[in-house]
Amino acid sequence: MPARLLSLSQHHRTVNHHETVLDCLAARGYDTVLCGRMHFEGSDQRHGFTKRIAGDITNPECGGIQRVVSEMGDYYMTTGEMGAPMVIGGGMAPPLGYDYYVVQNALAYLRESHERLQCMVVGTYAPHFSYYNYKKAPAAALRSRIAEEYTRQFLSRKS
Repeated sequence: MPARLLSLSQHHRTVNHHETVLDCLAARGYDTVLCGRMHFEGSDQRHGFTKRIAGDITNPECGGIQRVVSEMGDYYMTTGEMGAPMVIGGGMAPPLGYDYYVVQNALAYLRESHERLQCMVVGTYAPHFSYYNYKKAPAAALRSRIAEEYTRQFLSRKS
Protein backbone atom coordinates (compact mmCIF):
# COMPACT_ATOMS: atom_id res chain seq x y z
CA MET A 1 0.00 0.00 0.00
CA PRO A 2 1.34 3.45 -0.78
CA ALA A 3 2.48 5.33 2.31
CA ARG A 4 0.29 8.31 1.45
CA LEU A 5 -2.92 6.56 0.48
CA LEU A 6 -5.16 9.55 1.14
CA SER A 7 -8.43 7.70 1.33
CA LEU A 8 -7.24 5.67 4.31
CA SER A 9 -5.05 8.04 6.30
CA GLN A 10 -7.25 11.16 5.96
CA HIS A 11 -4.17 13.20 6.92
CA HIS A 12 -3.78 14.82 3.51
CA ARG A 13 -6.33 16.42 1.24
CA THR A 14 -7.01 14.77 -2.07
CA VAL A 15 -6.26 16.63 -5.27
CA ASN A 16 -9.50 17.77 -6.89
CA HIS A 17 -8.36 18.18 -10.49
CA HIS A 18 -8.37 14.45 -11.31
CA GLU A 19 -11.16 13.02 -13.44
CA THR A 20 -13.62 10.89 -11.47
CA VAL A 21 -15.82 7.95 -12.43
CA LEU A 22 -18.70 10.42 -12.38
CA ASP A 23 -16.93 12.66 -14.89
CA CYS A 24 -16.62 9.63 -17.18
CA LEU A 25 -20.30 8.76 -16.81
CA ALA A 26 -21.36 12.37 -17.45
CA ALA A 27 -19.20 12.45 -20.59
CA ARG A 28 -21.10 9.38 -21.80
CA GLY A 29 -24.52 10.96 -21.35
CA TYR A 30 -25.45 10.21 -17.75
CA ASP A 31 -26.88 12.64 -15.24
CA THR A 32 -24.82 12.03 -12.12
CA VAL A 33 -26.91 12.98 -9.11
CA LEU A 34 -25.94 13.39 -5.47
CA CYS A 35 -28.80 13.28 -3.00
CA GLY A 36 -27.75 14.08 0.55
CA ARG A 37 -24.42 14.23 2.31
CA MET A 38 -20.93 13.33 1.22
CA HIS A 39 -17.50 13.84 2.81
CA PHE A 40 -16.29 16.55 0.42
CA GLU A 41 -13.78 19.17 1.53
CA GLY A 42 -13.09 22.52 -0.05
CA SER A 43 -15.04 24.61 -2.48
CA ASP A 44 -15.69 21.78 -4.98
CA GLN A 45 -18.82 20.22 -3.55
CA ARG A 46 -19.65 18.29 -6.73
CA HIS A 47 -16.60 16.12 -7.61
CA GLY A 48 -18.18 15.07 -10.89
CA PHE A 49 -21.84 15.13 -9.88
CA THR A 50 -23.88 17.10 -12.40
CA LYS A 51 -26.78 17.65 -9.96
CA ARG A 52 -27.30 17.83 -6.21
CA ILE A 53 -30.92 17.40 -5.18
CA ALA A 54 -30.62 17.41 -1.36
CA GLY A 55 -28.13 19.39 0.69
CA ASP A 56 -25.61 18.33 3.32
CA ILE A 57 -26.32 18.99 7.00
CA THR A 58 -22.79 18.53 8.29
CA ASN A 59 -20.31 20.07 5.86
CA PRO A 60 -19.28 23.60 6.86
CA GLU A 61 -16.84 23.77 3.92
CA CYS A 62 -19.63 24.87 1.59
CA GLY A 63 -20.93 28.14 3.00
CA GLY A 64 -19.23 27.94 6.37
CA ILE A 65 -20.62 27.09 9.76
CA GLN A 66 -23.10 29.95 9.33
CA ARG A 67 -24.82 27.95 6.56
CA VAL A 68 -25.08 24.87 8.80
CA VAL A 69 -26.46 26.94 11.69
CA SER A 70 -28.98 28.70 9.43
CA GLU A 71 -30.20 25.42 7.94
CA MET A 72 -30.41 23.45 11.20
CA GLY A 73 -31.48 26.29 13.51
CA ASP A 74 -31.48 25.37 17.19
CA TYR A 75 -30.57 21.79 16.33
CA TYR A 76 -27.21 22.34 14.64
CA MET A 77 -25.33 20.95 17.65
CA THR A 78 -27.39 17.75 17.91
CA THR A 79 -25.29 15.79 15.42
CA GLY A 80 -22.08 15.97 17.48
CA GLU A 81 -20.92 14.77 20.85
CA MET A 82 -21.62 18.07 22.61
CA GLY A 83 -25.31 18.34 21.70
CA ALA A 84 -26.16 14.69 21.16
CA PRO A 85 -27.18 14.02 24.79
CA MET A 86 -30.15 16.36 24.22
CA VAL A 87 -31.63 13.95 21.68
CA ILE A 88 -29.84 10.59 22.06
CA GLY A 89 -31.85 7.44 22.74
CA GLY A 90 -35.10 6.05 21.44
CA GLY A 91 -37.50 7.77 19.08
CA MET A 92 -36.89 10.20 16.24
CA ALA A 93 -33.96 12.63 16.22
CA PRO A 94 -32.79 15.41 13.85
CA PRO A 95 -30.38 13.16 11.88
CA LEU A 96 -33.22 10.70 11.27
CA GLY A 97 -35.40 13.61 10.16
CA TYR A 98 -32.62 14.62 7.76
CA ASP A 99 -32.40 11.06 6.41
CA TYR A 100 -36.16 11.08 5.82
CA TYR A 101 -35.76 14.33 3.86
CA VAL A 102 -32.95 12.79 1.75
CA VAL A 103 -34.85 9.57 0.98
CA GLN A 104 -38.02 11.50 0.08
CA ASN A 105 -36.03 13.70 -2.33
CA ALA A 106 -34.42 10.63 -3.91
CA LEU A 107 -37.76 8.88 -4.36
CA ALA A 108 -39.39 11.99 -5.82
CA TYR A 109 -36.51 12.40 -8.26
CA LEU A 110 -36.70 8.75 -9.33
CA ARG A 111 -40.46 9.07 -9.96
CA GLU A 112 -39.78 11.81 -12.53
CA SER A 113 -39.16 10.90 -16.14
CA HIS A 114 -35.62 11.54 -17.34
CA GLU A 115 -34.31 11.81 -20.87
CA ARG A 116 -30.76 10.88 -19.86
CA LEU A 117 -29.46 7.79 -18.07
CA GLN A 118 -29.19 8.29 -14.31
CA CYS A 119 -26.48 7.51 -11.78
CA MET A 120 -27.61 8.52 -8.28
CA VAL A 121 -25.71 8.35 -5.00
CA VAL A 122 -27.83 8.78 -1.86
CA GLY A 123 -25.92 9.93 1.22
CA THR A 124 -27.75 9.60 4.53
CA TYR A 125 -26.47 10.50 7.98
CA ALA A 126 -27.40 7.29 9.82
CA PRO A 127 -25.96 5.00 10.97
CA HIS A 128 -23.56 7.51 12.46
CA PHE A 129 -22.76 8.99 15.83
CA SER A 130 -25.04 9.88 17.60
CA TYR A 131 -26.90 6.58 17.36
CA TYR A 132 -30.68 6.51 17.55
CA ASN A 133 -33.42 3.98 17.20
CA TYR A 134 -37.14 4.19 16.59
CA LYS A 135 -38.16 2.46 19.82
CA LYS A 136 -39.86 4.70 22.32
CA ALA A 137 -37.85 5.73 25.37
CA PRO A 138 -38.74 8.00 28.33
CA ALA A 139 -37.58 11.19 26.56
CA ALA A 140 -38.66 10.05 23.09
CA ALA A 141 -41.65 12.41 22.94
CA LEU A 142 -39.37 15.46 23.21
CA ARG A 143 -36.91 14.04 20.67
CA SER A 144 -39.74 13.22 18.27
CA ARG A 145 -41.08 16.78 18.53
CA ILE A 146 -37.59 18.21 17.91
CA ALA A 147 -37.03 15.91 14.92
CA GLU A 148 -40.43 16.65 13.40
CA GLU A 149 -39.93 20.40 13.79
CA TYR A 150 -36.43 20.19 12.34
CA THR A 151 -37.67 18.13 9.40
CA ARG A 152 -40.46 20.64 8.69
CA GLN A 153 -37.99 23.55 8.87
CA PHE A 154 -35.46 21.79 6.62
CA LEU A 155 -38.07 20.78 4.02
CA SER A 156 -39.65 24.25 3.94
CA ARG A 157 -36.26 25.86 3.19
CA LYS A 158 -35.63 23.46 0.30
CA SER A 159 -38.95 23.94 -1.50
